Amino acid sequence: MVPRVRRGVARGLARRSSPGRSAVGAAAAPALLLCVIASLAALPARLQGRSALLTRLVEQWKAPGSAKGPIGEPWTGTTGGETPAVDCREIVMPMLIKGRIGVNIVKGERKISRVLFREAFNLGWRVGDEVVEVNGRPVADHDALRSAVQRAINAHKKKRTPIRFRIRRWSPMNSGRGMIRMSKGKGFDHVVPMLDLIKGFVQDFPVVLLMEGSLEKPGSRLSARAARLLDEQGIVFKALDCLDNSSNPGAAAAVAEMTEDAPLPSLYIGGQLLGSGRALLRLRGSEELAAALAALRPGTPAEP
Repeated sequence: MVPRVRRGVARGLARRSSPGRSAVGAAAAPALLLCVIASLAALPARLQGRSALLTRLVEQWKAPGSAKGPIGEPWTGTTGGETPAVDCREIVMPMLIKGRIGVNIVKGERKISRVLFREAFNLGWRVGDEVVEVNGRPVADHDALRSAVQRAINAHKKKRTPIRFRIRRWSPMNSGRGMIRMSKGKGFDHVVPMLDLIKGFVQDFPVVLLMEGSLEKPGSRLSARAARLLDEQGIVFKALDCLDNSSNPGAAAAVAEMTEDAPLPSLYIGGQLLGSGRALLRLRGSEELAAALAALRPGTPAEP
C-alpha cells in the first residue's frame, strides 16, 4: 500500500512543476497532499516508518519561515491584489514624548504593535514598522532593540541629540489604483485621531483622492468624474471613501477640517491639496496638474 502511495505522490509532485498545470490544480494539490498525510497517520507504526519519503516531501511544501503549517499563505497587500514591497525609512525624533519614544514593541520581535501618541504618529511611526537600526547601529533582535533604545534615550537626555531610527515597512506604495480603509470595518480601532490618520495617508501615497463612495460605486457624479479624470491621465492613485462610517468613521469631518470645509472630492498630490469640488474638473490637461506630478519623486507611476 505504502509503495503505491509513494509512487502516486511522486507523480503528483512531478505534475506540480509542470508548466501546463492549471491554477485550479495548483490550489488543490497542497490540500490533496495533506489529506494523504493525514491518512498515513492512521497506519500501523511499522508502515508509518516506511513513509520517510513523504515526510521529506512535505518539508518541500513548507513556506520559508512559516511556523503555522505546511502551506504558507503569502500576504498580497491591502486591497486589489497589491504586491507588497519593503520600504526603508528613517524616523528622527528631536525630542522624547512624555519621556518616551511613544510606541509599543511586539514581545520577542522588533515590530511596532501600537502607536501611543499623536506626536509619534506625526513623526512617522506606523503599526507594523520593523526597527532595524537605532542611531546608526543595527539591532538584531528584541533585546538588542530595547537596549539600544535605552542607550539612545540616556544619550538624548545628556546631550539633547536627536534619536534616529531606521525602519522597514511593508508597503503597497505605487503598486496600483485602489481603495484604502482606515479600520477593519468593526468600528474605529486606532488610538490615533482620524484627522491625523488622513494627514499621514496623504503623505504616505503620492496621489490621493478623498471622495464620496468607492471607485466601483461613486457616491456622487463629481467623485466619479474626478476619478475618471485621473484614470484618463494615466495617474495611479489611492482613494478613501469619506462616507464609509464603518471603515472610516469621522473621515468626512476630518477632511472638512483639513480643507477648510471645501466640498468633496479633494485631490492631494505629494501631500499638498491641489483642489476640491468642481475645481478639480478644470485640472484636466492643466499646467498645474503637470507641475504637481513632475514634482513627485522619481518612479511615481504617472503618464503625461
